[in-house]
Parts: sequence; structure tokens; C-alpha cells
Amino acid sequence: MNLDRVQGRLRRWVGVFEQGWGRLIGDETLRMRGERDSWMGRMQQDYGEPRDLRARPMPHNRR
Repeated sequence: MNLDRVQGRLRRWVGVFEQGWGRLIGDETLRMRGERDSWMGRMQQDYGEPRDLRARPMPHNRR
């Protein structure tokens, strides 16, 4: 797991929290910002996966 995935997961959960808080207090702007942050966190989390795969050494097939 690299830093992009950790930051993405954190940003996603902060967004979920903001969405809930925005719904609770009736602040549509806060809810929408939370929705955006949650989506951006998901994208950042997905972006980190291919980077993890590239960091692994490739197996060498020798014949």
C-alpha cells in the first residue's frame, strides 16, 4: 500500500463524514463538497493500485 492509496482512503472517509454532517445540519454546500471529496478519494485510491503493481518486481521467465 502506498501513500496515494492511504491518502485516498482518508479523503474518501472525510468526504463521507462531510456528506453526513451536511445532511444533518441541512447544508447542501457541505454535503456536495463531501460528495466531491469522497469521489476524489476513490479516484486517488484507485490510482494508487496500478502504482503498487508497478512497484512489484516482474517474474523472469528463463528458458
